[in-house]
Amino acid sequence: MVRKMGSLILIVVIIQLAVWLQADFEEAAAYGKQDHFNVTTTLYLPLALNAYPNISGYPEERAALMAFYENAGGDAWTDNTGWGSEASYCTWYGVTCNAALHVTELIHIENKVSGTLPPQIGDLPYLQVLRISITSGCLKYYCYFFSLSGSIPVEIGKLAALTKIDLWGHGLSGSLPAEIGNLINLEELDLGVNALSGEIPSEIGNLRKLRSLYLNDNQLTGSLPPEIGNLESLFILQLNNNNLSGPIPPQIGQLGELFDLYLTTNQFSGPIPKEIGGLSSLYGLYLGNNLLSGSIPPEIGNLIQLSQLELYNNQITGTIPVEITYLVWLGVLDLQSNQISGSIPPEIGNMTGLGWLNLGNNQLSGPIPPQIGNLIGLFTLELNNNQLSGSIPSEIRNLRSLYEFNLNNNELSGSIPPDIGYQESLSGIDLSSNLLIGPIPPEIGNLPVLTYLYLDNNQLSGSIPRTLSNLTYLSRLELSDNPDLGCWQSLGALTWALSLFSNSGPDWSCGIGLPLISASSAAP
Repeated sequence: MVRKMGSLILIVVIIQLAVWLQADFEEAAAYGKQDHFNVTTTLYLPLALNAYPNISGYPEERAALMAFYENAGGDAWTDNTGWGSEASYCTWYGVTCNAALHVTELIHIENKVSGTLPPQIGDLPYLQVLRISITSGCLKYYCYFFSLSGSIPVEIGKLAALTKIDLWGHGLSGSLPAEIGNLINLEELDLGVNALSGEIPSEIGNLRKLRSLYLNDNQLTGSLPPEIGNLESLFILQLNNNNLSGPIPPQIGQLGELFDLYLTTNQFSGPIPKEIGGLSSLYGLYLGNNLLSGSIPPEIGNLIQLSQLELYNNQITGTIPVEITYLVWLGVLDLQSNQISGSIPPEIGNMTGLGWLNLGNNQLSGPIPPQIGNLIGLFTLELNNNQLSGSIPSEIRNLRSLYEFNLNNNELSGSIPPDIGYQESLSGIDLSSNLLIGPIPPEIGNLPVLTYLYLDNNQLSGSIPRTLSNLTYLSRLELSDNPDLGCWQSLGALTWALSLFSNSGPDWSCGIGLPLISASSAAP
């Protein structure tokens, strides 16, 4: 009697599910999606499976899951509850199903998954989320790392319902299959930090719903296909740390919703396309460490939402366009290690949001504009290795947040402004290899966290002020090649930090017996 009652309940549940499913399929037809099911059905499915776990599902999907289990080291997983049992695969750990018992999610987070993705993965046609994370850590005597390896099977292109692929950080190799272009519902593709090689297939342009594309830190080669411009919903594009080459396609300017563009550390060449100025939503533009040439397009001034602009270590020429100073929300401007010439535009003082300004290792000339004193939030100022001339503007006294101040290897003249002593946050000052004259201002001794002070290779004169003995955190002091610089006076414990390069030079101690510390023996 109990068995008959149980069977009757099962029949009722199945009939009710059928009614719900019929309603769901009708609703799905309106959306053009076979995998659309309402919340009611999804909520009742686990109840049915708990009461009747032997509702087995579809043999081909069970076989696909078992192929994944066998190829991905399932016996060694931290949690493999249910896998391989007679229970419905919808109850297996890491598997989620819809109301029709089709697998919709395969998620394993730090579950010691190790092995390969089998081609049978393509037999899960309703799969929407594929997320397999690495597992790593260290115990007392050893460290461990579990990850997938091998190639991405072309059969993944059969999973047309997929919205998310997250296989970040594994050891996947081989090429990115062109069949990935079949995944027209894909919104997130994260294959970053693997060992993928070959070219980015042009079929990537079919993924018009894609919001984020992470292919960073692989070994990809070839050019960036112009079809990338079809991804009009794209929010984040990370292709940094590969071996991509050729020009940046102008079609990239069609990505109107793009928030972050990472192309750093590749071999992109040619000019920065002016079409980039059309990315009105862009927050971060990272093009550093490539082979880009030509001038900075003035259209870059249209990116009024931009917060970070990194063009460092390229072959960019021309001048700094005044339009770049329109970017009043910019926090980081890094143009170092290029061939940029001309003067620093005084309008740079309008960029009051700047915290990091690095124009070092270029061919800039002319004076440092006093308007730089308007950048009151500036944390780092790097103007080293240029041809800047004139005096150091006294307006630097306004930069109360300054941490690093490097103007070395220029043609700066005049005296060191005493106002430098007002920057109480300064950790480092490098004014070496200029044409500076006059005494070392005693106000430098007011900098409580200063760790290095490089004033060597100038024309400084006078005695070394005793106030430098207040610099208790100073570990490097470079004063050599200042022929007219006189004695130091009672620097006491500070003398261990001094690096004066030559014990055969002037008698800096003025005969009072303070030891001279050579560069080779100075504290690091």
